[in-house]
Amino acid sequence: MIYSQSPALIVTALLLLLCLPANAQIQTAPRPAIEGVAEGAIEGVAESAIERPAEQPTLRVAMPPSPYARVDSEGIVRGVTSDLVRAIMRHIGREVRFIPMPYLRAFHAIKAGEIDMMYGVYIEQASARLPLDVVASVEPQAIFPLSLYALAERDIQVSGWSQASNYRIGSVRLVPAEQRTGQQDQGNIYYYKDVDSLTKALLARRIDLATLEPGSARFTERQLGARLQPVFRYAWLQSYSLFSLLSPRLSDSLAFCQAFVQARIALLETGGLEAIVKAHNMEFMIEYFKRVETAEKLCRRIP
Repeated sequence: MIYSQSPALIVTALLLLLCLPANAQIQTAPRPAIEGVAEGAIEGVAESAIERPAEQPTLRVAMPPSPYARVDSEGIVRGVTSDLVRAIMRHIGREVRFIPMPYLRAFHAIKAGEIDMMYGVYIEQASARLPLDVVASVEPQAIFPLSLYALAERDIQVSGWSQASNYRIGSVRLVPAEQRTGQQDQGNIYYYKDVDSLTKALLARRIDLATLEPGSARFTERQLGARLQPVFRYAWLQSYSLFSLLSPRLSDSLAFCQAFVQARIALLETGGLEAIVKAHNMEFMIEYFKRVETAEKLCRRIP
């Protein structure tokens, strides 16, 4: 993979940060209609790793707001990410409850055992790192290109950070201010709580460039009727499955992570993942999800 040698901005993530109501109702996830496509697709998961719903409590999965998981009018989380997790959890025999919460709040919750799972973001040469004292997949579950986007009508041309410094750049907050480094300390960087706020600032021309990945950019174009143009790709965003070491609902976090990743591999190989993505009219994202783990050890503890 190619990474920018310049310090990267902290940006929008795989499963981050479109605006969800802070008081969104927590719902035990029902089966979506598209799960039938993946039925029977994950028969290869070891029985020893399966913990049945009758024996184990419902798992709590943090869902930071994103174009891949949003709360509908009935308070139920729906989207590519939630449907993918639903399908995997159903095949390994666990019920799941999605809990909307900001990304930084989820970091604290998974370390404390308040939630069982989340997706974490890693960006090389940036401040975005995975939390310590959790179990994580060895391989990223998806890899997304990160770019500076501009309104197409403005025809802004940028080929490096030296040129980008001449513009006002918007970014989503993924780390506390005291942990930001490098490029993030420059006076032309403006931080927003979520992608909705970021893109509205771009449309209002309060900023010139916004840090986005393809899913968030496409969602913005559809929802707000804006035409966006990527002007400078500077890094890759890696998304990992994370599991709590302190959760009272997971008897063996490392073994459960292994089962989860095995089930995801099977879902991908049998076409179930692609069917979920297509059902949400996000076919253009399939190439970023097509990551087949090859490591013998699928999960590890981050000390």
